[in-house]
This record gives sequence, structure tokens and C-alpha cells, in this order.
Amino acid sequence: MTVDTTLAMQEKVLQELSSAMPDCIVSDSMSIWGKLYAQKLGIPYICSTTTFAFNQHTAKMMKPGFKETLKMIIGMGRIRGKIKELQQAGYEVNSFTSLIENDNDTETIVFTTREFQPLAETFSDRFAFVGPSISEKGKNTVENEKPGTLVYVSLGTVLNDTHFHRNCISALADISSEVVMSVGEKTDIGQFGKLPDNFTIKKTVDQIAVLGQADLFITHSGMNSVSESLYQGVPMVLYPMHSEQKFAAQRVADLGAGILLKNDRPQTIREAVHQVLEDPQYRRNAATLSGQFRNAGGAAAAAEVILSRIKTEEP
Repeated sequence: MTVDTTLAMQEKVLQELSSAMPDCIVSDSMSIWGKLYAQKLGIPYICSTTTFAFNQHTAKMMKPGFKETLKMIIGMGRIRGKIKELQQAGYEVNSFTSLIENDNDTETIVFTTREFQPLAETFSDRFAFVGPSISEKGKNTVENEKPGTLVYVSLGTVLNDTHFHRNCISALADISSEVVMSVGEKTDIGQFGKLPDNFTIKKTVDQIAVLGQADLFITHSGMNSVSESLYQGVPMVLYPMHSEQKFAAQRVADLGAGILLKNDRPQTIREAVHQVLEDPQYRRNAATLSGQFRNAGGAAAAAEVILSRIKTEEP
């Protein structure tokens, strides 16, 4: 898809870029056209990475599931064909991995911290780990006025699993904590029937605001959700659904800021929630990561990297 997009846009975008000749091009690591157009026109380039930085060392830590591996194997022929199309269009591309990996010769902004990045020592000083760019201007859409702890549950805005939601209701119906669950715009809340007294279910909430009150976050382990949780110093119970989420979840678990679920059975969820809430070390570890995230610089530090790159190219 990204190769097709690159080739479909090139005539118009290359013409516009040639006319404007910007001092710098910044693009997301998955928007490969930004990198390739900059290369073709000789314009300074900066890569922006919203997940972990990715190289041959971190690639070995990724653990794709059977379906993901099978899709990759089946698709390799098509991938090689697409790489050839790029080469024929005049782009210097050696392999599929060279397109998606972060390399040590490219200025790269990574929206996490060096402490949270796995194998950070394998990345050069051209990598600026600026932490997540998070706005705290939102207002909480769910007020926890009752005394005690607050557990927040969300599987993100794209993929939602009503089976998991039901298991969470069963697991947490009789705990002393209040539970706020965000289930997504497309989920019919009525299907859950009469809810336990300690449950509030919403289609959407202001997540960063709710996390500002929460004591625990049950999450699908998307990088955005993990970053927001750690930014607010909230430990997690982690339920990843694919390899990228598993990578983030494992990092949280390795740093002692959460527990990775072995399965989604109610008993397993209940035990993990009790363990995280009752052991203060999880919150202390999350608080340490929060301090690192808040002090990393965020969007202002990213802007400074871009301006510095432009200045070095000035005659």
C-alpha cells in the first residue's frame, strides 16, 4: 500500500516539492514517500517515529503470531515486486527492511524516552528521544466522586473486543474499585445488560484526563495508550492483540510497571488487577517512568531538532 501510494503521488508531489524546495522534509517512518522524495530531490530529511525506534537488533525481539508470520511469508513475492517497481522509478531501495528500519545515519525523532526504548544503546546520537507529545488540556468526562481506587478499561478506538469487555465485567463486578470502561463508538452499550454498581461504560472518554484519576489501566497496549498511561504514572494490566502491541506490553512488564495477561479469563484478569493494586512497587515504577517521560522535552524538543537540522544545512 505504501509503495503504491508513493508511486501514485510522485508526479504531483515531486513537482510541488521541486517548486517549493523546503529546507527540510519531516515524515512519519511509515510514510516512506517522505523519505524517498527527500532522497530523490536532495532535500534534508528527518524521520518521525511514534512507536519504538526499529532496527535489526529490535527486530529480533519482535514475536509475530502465526497469522502475522503466515501473511508475511505469503506476501514476500508481492513485496519484492513492489521494491522492484520503486527501483525502476529511480528510488535507491535495497530491500523491504531498508524502507521501514531506522538507520543510524538519519536524523530521527522518537516519541518515547531513551530509558523506555528497548536496546537504546544500539541507536546513534542522531536519535532524539523526546518522549510522548501529550496535551493535558482536555476535561474529564467521567468523574470518580466515590472514595477508593479507579480502574480504567479500554482496548483503543479501532479494534474492540466485546468478549473481553464482558470478561472484565465478570472479573471486576465485586471488587471495591470503581471501574470506567470505554468501548468505542461502534459498540452498543445496551448489549451488556444491567451493569454492576461499580461500573460506568462510555463509548468514548478523554483518556488522558481519566488516566489522571486512575489507579490502574487495563489496556490493549497500543503505543499511544501505553505512553499516556506512563505519562500519568498509572500502572497497567496488559492485553496485547498483535506483535507491535506485545512488544510495548513486554517492555512495560520488564520495567515493572504492569502485568502481561496470560489469557483473558475473568479469574486471570481479577488476579492481575488485585496484584497491581495491592503491590505499591508497580505504581512506584510507573511514577519513575512518568518523570522520565515528562522531562524528555516532548513537542518542543522535537521542534528544536528540526530547526537544528535546518541550521546545519544553511550555507
